[in-house]
Amino acid sequence: MEIYRADKTKVEAASIVFDLYRQFYGQPTNLNASTEFLSERFEKMDSRFFIALSSDGEPLGFIQLYPSFSSVAMKKVWYLNDLFVVQSARGKGVASAMVDHVKTYAKENDSFSLKLATAVDNVPAKALYWRHETSNSLSVHLNFSSTSRVFIKCSITTGLWPDTYSDI
Repeated sequence: MEIYRADKTKVEAASIVFDLYRQFYGQPTNLNASTEFLSERFEKMDSRFFIALSSDGEPLGFIQLYPSFSSVAMKKVWYLNDLFVVQSARGKGVASAMVDHVKTYAKENDSFSLKLATAVDNVPAKALYWRHETSNSLSVHLNFSSTSRVFIKCSITTGLWPDTYSDI
């Protein structure tokens, strides 16, 4: 398995796994829209999309980060917004390897923190994130409506304090 940052040269493989992710969350398949969305992200460089590929070049999963900033620390903050592993690759360490990869990416790029969120009932994702927590962590359950529940866990990769108070 190889994990690397995808760009417009790998938009086809990225779009396939991104479309599967959207289907997982109940959206109808739309490979053209997925390709268009990711092409725009790559062109504008307003996200970081990392893809895991098998030794045969088949997409195993992806993880996508969106940037923000900490005004106090004057450094970049990354939001782990999307993580997906194809069904056939689940339970084989792909998700864990991708989380390790983006934690390293955030640290190597002098980021202040890496924050993440998932549905409150997404037990596998919550377990994965807890395994990767650092000593400075904060978790909060927020109910936005009767159908939309979000579990937020902020994992600080660098920095001295959790700058998460504006998020809750």
